[in-house]
Amino acid sequence: MAAEITMVEQEKDKEVGNLLLDQSELAIEAYAAGQQYLSKKTEFSRQLGDLEGDILEAQRARAYFAHSPANDPSFRIVRDSSRMTLAKQMEYASRMAYLAARRAEYEYAARLSASNFRISDIYRSRTAQDIQRYLTQLLAVTNSLAGSATYQTNADDFKVSVAQHILLLTDEALAKEGVPPEDYEAVRTQRFRAWVAENTINNPEISSKPVLMFPITTSLLEGGLFSNVIQEGYDRYWLLKLSGIAEPKASNNGVSLNLVSDQAGLSYRTVSLTQGGLVHLQSFAGCTFDYKLLAPAVLLGLEWASNQNPEAATAVWKANVNDGHDYTENGFRTPTFLGRAASSTDWEVLVYSGAPAAGMIDMNLQQLTDLELIFSTTYASREPGDPEPSECTRIDW
Repeated sequence: MAAEITMVEQEKDKEVGNLLLDQSELAIEAYAAGQQYLSKKTEFSRQLGDLEGDILEAQRARAYFAHSPANDPSFRIVRDSSRMTLAKQMEYASRMAYLAARRAEYEYAARLSASNFRISDIYRSRTAQDIQRYLTQLLAVTNSLAGSATYQTNADDFKVSVAQHILLLTDEALAKEGVPPEDYEAVRTQRFRAWVAENTINNPEISSKPVLMFPITTSLLEGGLFSNVIQEGYDRYWLLKLSGIAEPKASNNGVSLNLVSDQAGLSYRTVSLTQGGLVHLQSFAGCTFDYKLLAPAVLLGLEWASNQNPEAATAVWKANVNDGHDYTENGFRTPTFLGRAASSTDWEVLVYSGAPAAGMIDMNLQQLTDLELIFSTTYASREPGDPEPSECTRIDW
């Protein structure tokens, strides 16, 4: 019996211990529930405070809307007008960015697509940041192109003789015809004056006096005009462009025209020179690219005379007469063709025979023996070599 009583007491002690453990766990759960309650209470209090703030904000918004200028139709008109103005400015900026890319292709005689720059990306621009990013990429490409500011360009003047380079009345050509050397000059003058007579016009709409008017074509191709003018090292020339006066190089002299005549007492004549058609530039690789240059005013949709050719650049200035080829002294030069290619398919030259000022005599066009066009140019140098056909393909991806 004593043993049984001991076992019962031990079981009771164990049961009491379990009850005490259960009581401790319940106490812990009660404490956690209390903490959770306090958290929910705090969250509810915050939501209640936010609700009060939202109510105040709603009241403030209603009050603002009740007195807002947006309710005034005139305000909406001004707002919409401002948005349209912004849209026009964005369109203008996109157009200028596109023209800048096209100008860069001409400026460097390069294919921008070969540098992983797609001109067509400007069509997808929607924001000012898109346009800025486009121009930044263009700048990075042009800075690395051959012909950029990091590459050296040279200045040089080239004389184009109408008698020898255009009519091909050279000593070599006359010799092949069997003309004796002592007759070269006489035969050349005779044929040149016959050509002058064929190209002299009498048009009251142009001038009351006879005018010598003729077209010429300059070409960069082998066998073309410049390959005859530049006797040595022609295949090393590229990016051949006309200059202004002291622009872009200090030694540049623009474009001038010298009239060689047997008539005495002449100092200068009024002349007109127009460059139009396709212009050509040779690239660093040796490709010859052609371009149609339109006046910027036409491209931008600005005012332009309907009867004026937007693809032509015209200069009217004074031509030298028998200046001894030292044309830089008397100042009869024009900077009109600055930055344009020296090669073009459609040049037009007009020489006015009428006296350009009171007290001067008219020019007898039949006394001319030659006309000399002096082109002041800039160019870059390259290693000669024939380009791959793929290098001469321009594609706007």
